[in-house]
Amino acid sequence: MKVQLFAWARPIGGRSKLDRLVNKLNPYSDEVEQIIDKMDHTYVTDYFPLSANDSIGDVVSRNQNFWYCHGDFHNDQSRLVPQGKKVFVKGDLSLLNCICKSNNKDGTGTVDVYLLDGVCHQVTNQILYLASPRIIVEGVRGYWLSQLSFGHYGRNQRDFLLHVRYCRYCNKSVNNPVSSKKGSMNNNNYLERLDELLLESIDAGDSKEEMLRKERLFMIDERIGDCVNDNEKEAIIKLMEVADRETEGSHSMLVSKEITVKAYVKSVNKINRQKFSKIAKLIGPSRFEKLFDCTPSQVVDLGDAEIAAKAFAER
Repeated sequence: MKVQLFAWARPIGGRSKLDRLVNKLNPYSDEVEQIIDKMDHTYVTDYFPLSANDSIGDVVSRNQNFWYCHGDFHNDQSRLVPQGKKVFVKGDLSLLNCICKSNNKDGTGTVDVYLLDGVCHQVTNQILYLASPRIIVEGVRGYWLSQLSFGHYGRNQRDFLLHVRYCRYCNKSVNNPVSSKKGSMNNNNYLERLDELLLESIDAGDSKEEMLRKERLFMIDERIGDCVNDNEKEAIIKLMEVADRETEGSHSMLVSKEITVKAYVKSVNKINRQKFSKIAKLIGPSRFEKLFDCTPSQVVDLGDAEIAAKAFAER
């Protein structure tokens, strides 16, 4: 069954005046803990307007679909993505639910572990992967910070793309063309080049770490390749990989119950803050803004303690 998809974004954090002042005075500080900012949460529905349903029970009773994407049910305080416009994209419901279950908080695609494999942006992009025309949730707050950190489809992108092949095989009768539509970076020229890179990486037998390294280099080249040299690219990627290992360490401590979920989120947010601060020092504020679509003082936290508490409680 064909459905029309709508991607949404809503703020999940604010920022104090004191935090803004401290960050403006010293945007590169590793010492200042800035745990107030949060990125936008993204999710998907197959109905519009959002206020049409008051609860997930209403959605189910009307045979409609809500994809949580590591979040809660929402019916207000959200805007359409991209750029607040009502974009008509379509997908096949059987394929979509094979990729990621709707109306189910466990439906997170292959972004299994929150803040380790990815966050809501990666789950949303997975759902939209088989939409026609293709879109990504570019433009939401913190998007390129999360993309460089986790990749477009999460750190388990290898498993995701293999699962897409499986879903397509199981739904062989489904015609799911990917159209080509020029425009901003949120277009199929960019996405087709990305797909080619990732699929070639799978065929080459690359590990998920090797795939993510290639994807990060691809994003750096696409966004600031004309103004960084190879040594700077390598330095950016190494800073990312150090943060990956540190995040894995924090997650291991969470699994072994050495730290709480709240401490895990605080630790990972600090790891990422320090990572972005070091990258800003390396390439300067102008190139940093071009790469991440925000200034060093506008960096937001990738993790939210409330979302994480629910995500790990439901595992």
